[in-house]
Amino acid sequence: MQNRLNFLSKNSLVLKVFIFSLVAKFTLAYLLPVVGDESYYLVWGQYLQLSYFDHPPAVAWLTWISNQLYSVFPLSWYWLSIRLPFIVVSSITFLIWLKAYYFEQEDQENAGHFTILYFLNPLVGLGGIFATPDVPLLFFWSIAYFAILKIRATQLTKWYSILGISLGLGFCSKYHIVVLPISVIISLFFLKDLKSIQLKKLVYTAVFGFIFCLPVIIWNYQNEWSSFLFQLNHGFNATKSYNYMWTASYVLGQIFLFNPIVLFYIFKNVRKSLSKNPT
Repeated sequence: MQNRLNFLSKNSLVLKVFIFSLVAKFTLAYLLPVVGDESYYLVWGQYLQLSYFDHPPAVAWLTWISNQLYSVFPLSWYWLSIRLPFIVVSSITFLIWLKAYYFEQEDQENAGHFTILYFLNPLVGLGGIFATPDVPLLFFWSIAYFAILKIRATQLTKWYSILGISLGLGFCSKYHIVVLPISVIISLFFLKDLKSIQLKKLVYTAVFGFIFCLPVIIWNYQNEWSSFLFQLNHGFNATKSYNYMWTASYVLGQIFLFNPIVLFYIFKNVRKSLSKNPT
């Protein structure tokens, strides 16, 4: 286990920031009161189902663990106990991205700056403590992305399989995971590098993806596809009129959420970004 995590200590700043982030997360998780959405998902963890009306089940899997911890922790640690599984998962998500960074970047001296920028992002930094579907989504999204890097570099069947598993479980976390394969295909198309993906091995991705998203498929089949229909209606029929300020505020919000500095770097170095060709 120690050998597998030695990449964390390659850069002293990375290790220091990571430890500081853990201390900050545990402190904030202990001090901040539970928000409404967290209470909602905690109820899901008490009544496990294959899926739910407005979200897939992964958040309920984690809050089920939270509920078990609650029975062990003293009452004064209640808020920390319900958030502990999410802190663990979000911390592992960072380790996956750090591994991807070392895999992609020849200059590893900037790993410390990458780590700082990562934890300054409110979604993966402070947001990593809250009991929400975004935490497991980002976890499986990260595994899927790392699998894509490995596929392009090695073409090993196991990484096609891991990609399918992570996409399937990502679909069990939040439906937004479908954006990842779509964006990868678009990126490879414009980079004229679709040949870096072997179509015959994508069968493994499709099969494992289908198997691991079966809880959501089965639940929707049993409930007249109500969750899928709800999300579609929520997205396309939310209002009869359009206000351009909604789009503008949403785009600006995403820019600030993602981090303007990172966006600037990606646009400036698009050919050297995360979709660059493996060497």
